[in-house]
Amino acid sequence: MVGMTALADIVVRNSITLIDFIERIQVCGDSNLADASIKAGAFSLRPTFINGRRGYVRSLCHYIQSLKILEA
Repeated sequence: MVGMTALADIVVRNSITLIDFIERIQVCGDSNLADASIKAGAFSLRPTFINGRRGYVRSLCHYIQSLKILEA
């Protein structure tokens, strides 16, 4: 259950970041939605990977702690 909540958090955070980048690109330049989406996707790829990696490490830490509790 905790894993599903963490995954939902990551998905929501990444989608909000992507939508914010798309809106900023459209406001600053003369880009249509398709071009702005491609540019924003390329730019927000790094934060998406960072958020995903953070969620994975957090889940891994919870899993290791639960194993230690079961062994004790």
